[in-house]
Amino acid sequence: MNQASPAGTYRLPGPRVLIALLCLLFTSGMANATEPYSGWLKIYVVEPASRWQDASLVNFDFGFLDFARDELVVLDPQQSYTDTITWDGAEAGYGDVTVDNIMVIAVLFNTDPNQGYSHPPDGYPFDAHFVDAVAAATPDSQWANTATAGFTHTVFIEEAVTTSCGYCPRTRNALHEIDSMYAYPFFYAAMVVSDNEKASRRMYDDYNLAFLPTCYGDGGLANVYFGYVELDPYLEMIETAGARVVPDLELSVSLTWLGGGELSIIATITNNEIDNEAPSTPTQPGGVSIGLVNTIYHFTTISVDPEGGYLHFRWDWGDGSQSDWLGPFESDKDCEATHQWISAGNFEVRVQARDEYLEESGWSDPHAVSIAAYVCGDASGDQSVNLLDILFLISYLYGNPPGEAPVPIECGDANADGSVNLLDILCLISFIYGSPPGPAPQCP
Repeated sequence: MNQASPAGTYRLPGPRVLIALLCLLFTSGMANATEPYSGWLKIYVVEPASRWQDASLVNFDFGFLDFARDELVVLDPQQSYTDTITWDGAEAGYGDVTVDNIMVIAVLFNTDPNQGYSHPPDGYPFDAHFVDAVAAATPDSQWANTATAGFTHTVFIEEAVTTSCGYCPRTRNALHEIDSMYAYPFFYAAMVVSDNEKASRRMYDDYNLAFLPTCYGDGGLANVYFGYVELDPYLEMIETAGARVVPDLELSVSLTWLGGGELSIIATITNNEIDNEAPSTPTQPGGVSIGLVNTIYHFTTISVDPEGGYLHFRWDWGDGSQSDWLGPFESDKDCEATHQWISAGNFEVRVQARDEYLEESGWSDPHAVSIAAYVCGDASGDQSVNLLDILFLISYLYGNPPGEAPVPIECGDANADGSVNLLDILCLISFIYGSPPGPAPQCP
């Protein structure tokens, strides 16, 4: 029974566990549920000092007696559930249980099946239902489901053993030693298949038990076969199970001794997942439709988050590049982003929104942008056609010494005849000062 965990005593997960945790985090994202949570609630009644002994004549720890509850629980996001159970030890065949040696462990098993093997790599298959939350209680203490450094939830181990198994004392000793460290949020139950019919059915029917002893970590997620003296296989099992990303659930259980072997058990589950909707598709981006290379332009859009949360936006600029997720921005408020194109062409700008729970919108309608390398007739390079361009061409063509050439030279060829000469100066004079104005510059 892992009663306490002093600060600073947690053993950091090994590299393999950390890699698995990172992969799960990237694939699972944050808490977000549009569907109800579905799990099997099993409440294990155990004796901390079991009435059954292993082959070395030492009492098993947390010997399983009976299931006080074994039922399907379905919870909508943000919904809570409370179940009150009276367990009668005499009816279960254990009327001699005592107040100082009784405990319950409440375990939520996810209803989604996963492939497991009791004789790896492919022997003795079974449907593994991983554990999402664990809580426990004695008449004078309670331990709610716990998340700590390296652990997303409390871990549960079912230890398949018999009283005559020669290697079972090794497993008992290892789990007892790890539990005594008070460094890991986990509970375990000795499923003595030789002396308890329900334990036997659980191990053989649900796990297709192949070897004794076998430890099933978190419903078959991580298991240890045979009895190891070393602690490392058990520690890796606990750490691997504890690193799994689980739904955001609160689970607690209380135990009251009613006397005469009767227990009152109250289990409470809260589904903290959010019933979240994706933000609206952002509006078509607003901004320039015609521009120049290497020039910064501003664009805006708006999206609405149904829950009123903050949003991030990702822009696709149509040139093979996308922005990072920019933000946060308030819902239903302008999001502004900037971009400059390094080559001329026609581009389509799109934008997508994402909410605080990483739910993404669709992409917006495109906004067309035509980017040119220069402004035709803008010989001076100030991005407008005016008197300065006329003076610039006069200096270039007739100055002594000649002034600088237009960059690129094509922008000075206002009449598009393939050369920069007096005719281009006259074209600009007519366009700027003619009445009516002459034709606009038409560069090559």
